[in-house]
Parts: sequence; structure tokens; C-alpha cells
Amino acid sequence: MQLDATTIAAFLGVVVATVGVVVAIATIYFAWRQFRLGQRTDIALRLDERFNSDSFKAIRRKAAKELLHGEDYGRDRLWQNLDTVLDHFELLGLLRREGVLDLKMAWALWYYWFHRYYERGEGRIVSVAEKEEGTWENLKQLHDEMVKLDRRQFGVKPLCDRDLTEFLEFESEL
Repeated sequence: MQLDATTIAAFLGVVVATVGVVVAIATIYFAWRQFRLGQRTDIALRLDERFNSDSFKAIRRKAAKELLHGEDYGRDRLWQNLDTVLDHFELLGLLRREGVLDLKMAWALWYYWFHRYYERGEGRIVSVAEKEEGTWENLKQLHDEMVKLDRRQFGVKPLCDRDLTEFLEFESEL
């Protein structure tokens, strides 16, 4: 079988068109990934801005006092502020579960605070979860994922009570 110039030109045209389609698909795929990363980053930074806002720092300050002083701190409003802080982390967990928030990004932005509030507030978390099934499920899952990531990367040992108390004392002064 002999190939003439027309057949070769047609074959090369098909090859070039196929390569063009593959390049176009790859370009669209990578552009979409960059767009999603930009979206995720924007969402994370907005949530971080909220977490570090003056109004939320006031909530964190009161939550730290609730954890430090327990029953002695405003009995009628006990845990109201801690619940708000935990709800923030629940939202992060939900966004993580839905693929909106990247684990490493969440870890980098909030692990320090999240882990400490979780460790000191675990009694409250368990108590509420026993009464209201499903409450703070995403928070618990995100915490577990972050702790695994932290231990894998840094091999950090668990926090001692003194570390948690110092953290809460600092937060109560925000």
C-alpha cells in the first residue's frame, strides 16, 4: 500500500487537530483548578478575617473566660460564646467536608486556636452531642483530620493543661 501526499496530509491534519483538542482540554482543566484554588483561598481568607475581627475577638475573649471560670462566669449565659466559637469551627468542618476548604489551608489558618478550644471545650462538645445527635459532627471530623496532619508533619505531643490555661488566659485578654 502506497501513501500519497493527500492521505499523509489528511492524517497529519487529524493528528494536529487531536493534539489541539487535548491541549485545549488540558488548558481548560488547569484554568478551572486555578479558579477553584482562588475561590477556596478567597473563602478561607474571608473566614479568617471574620475570626480575627474585633467583634469575633470579643466573642473569643468571653469564650476563653467561660472555659477558664466555668460555672462562675455568667451562669445565665454560660457557654453562649464558646458555642459561637465552636459553631465557627463547625462551619469550617462543613466547608471541608463539602470540598470547599482545603485541609492544609484550614490547618495553617486555624489549627492553633481550633485545637486549643477543642481540647479545653471537649466536655461541652461531648455533652451537647449526647443531647443533640449530630451537633458539631463536622467540627469533630475536622479536628481529627487536623490532628493527624499536625502529628504527621510535626510529631507534636498532646498539649498539657498548663499550655491550655495559658492559651485561654491570653485569649481572655484580647
